[in-house]
Amino acid sequence: MFGRWRIVVVLLIVGGLLLIPEKGRGVLLPNSQGAESSALIVGYEQGVLVLKFKEPLNLDSAKQPQIAGIARIGVASVDALNLKYGVTKIEKLFPGEEPPAPGSLYADLSRYYTIEFPAQVNLDEIAADYSKDPFVVTAEQCPITKVDDSRPNDPYFTWPEQWSLDDPFYFYDLDMPEAWDYERGDSAVILGIIDTGILRTHIDLGGTSGNNYLDGNIWYNWKEYNGVAGVDDDTNGYVDDWRGWDFVTSCYPSCWPGEDGAPYDNDPLDFNGHGSHVSGIAAAITNNSKGIAGIAGGWYTGQRGCKLMALRIGYSAPDINDPSIEQGYVQSIMIPGAINYARRKGVTAINMSFGIADLSATKDAVRNALLDGIIVVHSAGNGNTNVPSVIDTMTVLGTTNRVIAAASTDMGGTRSSYSNFGSWVTVSAPGSSIRSTYSSHYTQAYADMSGTSMSSPHIVGLAGLMKSAFPNATGEQIREWIVTTTDSIDQLNPGYEGLLGSGLINANNFFSKVPVAQFAATSPVRGHVPFTVSFADSSKGPVDSLFWDFGDGGTSVDTNPSHIYTAPGRFTVRQLAWSDSFGLLYGIPSVERKDNLIFVIADSMYSVICHGAPGESKIPVPIYYRNIYPVTDLTIPIRFSGAAGLKCDSVGFKSSRIVSFLVKSGSIDNDSGTILISASDFTPLAPGAGLLGTAYFSLDSSSLVGDTAYVDTAIIGSSTLLVTSTDPQMGIYDPKFIGTILAIESWPRGDVSKNGRLDLPDAIQLVNYIFDKDRAATGCKGTDPGNCWTPDPLWLGDFNVSNNIELADVIQIVNRIFKGI
Repeated sequence: MFGRWRIVVVLLIVGGLLLIPEKGRGVLLPNSQGAESSALIVGYEQGVLVLKFKEPLNLDSAKQPQIAGIARIGVASVDALNLKYGVTKIEKLFPGEEPPAPGSLYADLSRYYTIEFPAQVNLDEIAADYSKDPFVVTAEQCPITKVDDSRPNDPYFTWPEQWSLDDPFYFYDLDMPEAWDYERGDSAVILGIIDTGILRTHIDLGGTSGNNYLDGNIWYNWKEYNGVAGVDDDTNGYVDDWRGWDFVTSCYPSCWPGEDGAPYDNDPLDFNGHGSHVSGIAAAITNNSKGIAGIAGGWYTGQRGCKLMALRIGYSAPDINDPSIEQGYVQSIMIPGAINYARRKGVTAINMSFGIADLSATKDAVRNALLDGIIVVHSAGNGNTNVPSVIDTMTVLGTTNRVIAAASTDMGGTRSSYSNFGSWVTVSAPGSSIRSTYSSHYTQAYADMSGTSMSSPHIVGLAGLMKSAFPNATGEQIREWIVTTTDSIDQLNPGYEGLLGSGLINANNFFSKVPVAQFAATSPVRGHVPFTVSFADSSKGPVDSLFWDFGDGGTSVDTNPSHIYTAPGRFTVRQLAWSDSFGLLYGIPSVERKDNLIFVIADSMYSVICHGAPGESKIPVPIYYRNIYPVTDLTIPIRFSGAAGLKCDSVGFKSSRIVSFLVKSGSIDNDSGTILISASDFTPLAPGAGLLGTAYFSLDSSSLVGDTAYVDTAIIGSSTLLVTSTDPQMGIYDPKFIGTILAIESWPRGDVSKNGRLDLPDAIQLVNYIFDKDRAATGCKGTDPGNCWTPDPLWLGDFNVSNNIELADVIQIVNRIFKGI
């Protein structure tokens, strides 16, 4: 075992970095021996066993306490044991699991249950008794194992801080800058991190707090996030698991002060730091000017990286040998459920940087994950021994996919002095002095850590990159790519030839030899329908054919196509690139996907041509709005100009579509000729079309007949035309604004008699016009020329500027004559 180290944690604080020595933290070693070694297991959970029954139970009846609080299952022999040992609770180890189909290669996880009983009961005795029962297949105790610890320091993507990604001096790194020219990670790819949790509030993992950490690389379960609180919306057996799951139910021997030891919940936040460290190696946010670069962390701000799923099974507790030292432990009973959770949620790869004890449920959960094509990566261990864990040598009938056991190398490409080794090791990866993100008791930091725990997330990140580039690839294929594109290091490790796997992983070895789809839009990607976008191919490697998917149903096989978008929305564009001859890919296309790249807008704001006469007031200029999506907030800056003596008197919302909005206003500045209309409400404006508001203008006597005023949108200070939709696809966007004109005429609106004023004859003539039913068919009524009268020009009769002559015009004229309104 290593000696104990004094630790320096780099804490992120406002205004800079603070170095704080932490006295008494120790080196926490996983897999210090092989998995079957008693040195690995530091203790067992008291008061709990894992049972595998011959057939599944009825959960409802199994949960019902009977006979003075003793749980019963309806099997007499088992119920007798439950009574003997005071079993108070029986529940599924894998919630939501059903038996596999007959003949399936999958292990039946539905038959695993945990039983709880008083802690003072002898574990060996109760396990032996249940094992003898004919209805029980296995009865196993639940070991407690250890996780790694750290040596923190300053953050930066430089040598030697992140030598494992780019080492210009020793060359035994992953060559990430070269590989990032080909692929940087895709948010559709999920990486399961089974560990001490993830500090999602770390700016290099979760992004910024202003958006609830949704803009980073943390995985979110959107069905639960957008679902009903207290309801299992995705029916996976876990309620409100919108950010992963915390499987920890207690701490052994006790929780370190501040650590979360409460019963399992939906907040897998990392206190210990180990889980955040391995997460950052795999997919910390890249190119965000913060801290470190993750292998599959995307390329910010434009490209999101692979998502990190937080599954907490570890915690901090006092060391069993020296309680003054904070130690990381893993609850073995929680590992199977975490593996199965990740499997059912569609992860590409699972990282397990901790010792694995021999538990049947764990082996069955790993088996099912491998059968599902998931890449399972496990740290080989830090005991400097040739002893594998129980899963490192597992083979699964029907698949060539096996667990990837990861040994550790240092900066010179040699085996780290602590790393386990053997013919069972799959590959090696950097593991010595690795800088990554860290949680110092929920405070974000960066740390240098050493161990095979650091090696395995390098492989998980590489698997994420490969899946990002080739989303149709299977887990078996990705595993083969990882294993067959390594750098040989046997010559650097005399005496360990063939014991460090196929060699040291190298991302560029793979990506520099395969076709990799890449493209860019060469014209604006935001506009109003119909909208044409041009694309340019920049694929790398041996590309023989291309296929484009424009996201709206349109496709192309051209090299540099253009596409016309005719419907509104945000559209994801994909490019597929094939090589007909490159055997490593088996004809699998590389895929470049740019989420929501194209933003097509169909909303429009518009008016009609308006008219007014010198000296006229209350000239209405209506603003209409046609929206495709529900909208809660509107900012509409308007500029008017072009005619002498024009000013805006007021803005009204009577009879408008937003009349019920809680907030609505029209700010007028006649000196600058601007109007700023703002409106917002919690209840969105439903899709539709109609009046949004009306600006009322006046013309003084200096206005000239024949002049024209222009009304259009503009930028007023920092205000631009924007609306906010409740539809997450749209968000905040700018509708198309179709400006209008106000023409200065000889007669005021409504003066159909053209006598220069509004009076009752105007109203009477409009009534006759409106109710003359024969006019539409004959053009006149009878032979009286007076009956052939039509407002000339027609706008004179359209007093309310609705683009129609109707009874409402007459009513408004009468109100204006008698009430002045």
